[in-house]
Amino acid sequence: MAPKRTIPVRLKAALLSGDVPFYAIILVTILSGFLFWLAGESWRENRRGYLPVIENQQWARIEALKGALITQRHLAGEPGVSLAVRDALFEQAAHRIREISEGLDGAGGRPGSRDETALGDKLNRFASLITDMGRLSARRTLPAGPDDQTLALELRSIYAALEELGDGMERDARAGFAALAERQDSFTTSLLVAWICFLLLLAAFMGTANIARRRNEALLRESDLRWQYALEGAGDGVWDWNVQTGAVTLSRRWKEMLGFSADELADTYQTWAQLVHPEDLGVAEAALTAHIQGDTPEYSAEFRMRCKDGSFKWILDRGRIVARDETGRGQRFIGTHADISGIKAVQEALRESRENLEVTLRSIGDAVMVTDATGCISRMNPTAERLTGWPE
Repeated sequence: MAPKRTIPVRLKAALLSGDVPFYAIILVTILSGFLFWLAGESWRENRRGYLPVIENQQWARIEALKGALITQRHLAGEPGVSLAVRDALFEQAAHRIREISEGLDGAGGRPGSRDETALGDKLNRFASLITDMGRLSARRTLPAGPDDQTLALELRSIYAALEELGDGMERDARAGFAALAERQDSFTTSLLVAWICFLLLLAAFMGTANIARRRNEALLRESDLRWQYALEGAGDGVWDWNVQTGAVTLSRRWKEMLGFSADELADTYQTWAQLVHPEDLGVAEAALTAHIQGDTPEYSAEFRMRCKDGSFKWILDRGRIVARDETGRGQRFIGTHADISGIKAVQEALRESRENLEVTLRSIGDAVMVTDATGCISRMNPTAERLTGWPE
């Protein structure tokens, strides 16, 4: 099992192997979600600045008007009219305006500090007018209150000032909201244009990276083909093994060396293991493992392999790890097969010749001594040893 990789290592591997589109899609998805959230949050914050002013100001005007109507109904002698409800309406209307005025400091998307101060002053004045209306309405309904006509005129004057101030604030708030909406549209448009430019740059980068990756892959394939052609031209078979994934590539010459055509053997590790003589497989696999783990500078083994006709050939297998992961374990293993059956046959014939010579020398009754080119004795039979007293 391949060891776990950290995120930087995975990203580096992705950049080197050409898996950039996968990570680019993830990046685009995350950034898109963030930008949409930013645009939506900006719009919501802008709405919080002026909309509460408009809404609460309208409700306060309605409640103040209701309180004034209750006063008129009471003065007209209408039964069942509750003055407590009237007082509560005036109090609630004034409380709405004070609350929105105090909340200006916490509202997002509000106007600049000068406009904010002016708006706060108007809201405080609006709340004071509502309070004055409630106070004068309460005085008109007192049993021994002042002249009704005087209070009525004063109430109408306050209500007119309240309506004029309310209309002005509503116009200012709507104008400010429209300006914010225009700025929000400009911000959203700029954000969209910047995002499109980023996507175009990302697409250009991915395209360039893809072209570079394909060019490198083509160069690598060309290099591999030249390398294989050179080795196979010398009569060697070539094998390429990805140790971590298990993928194996066996060259055409590798198979022909054993009498098989290119499509008769599968390109797998098991194919090699099944063709190696059982007595030699353990030694060969031990040499493979030692090199993969970094215990030997290169891999080399001699073993017998079964041919298509059932005979065996002696193979000299040599190779080397050409790529390792960040932990040092081998990834790509490349090697060659060379047919050394002829060399093994010569060695065997030489060994048999030496054995036959030894038997012949020992069976001769005469003393026999063999000298080299310099005249030094290199070999003697037992009879010569007894006659000369020299050991062999």
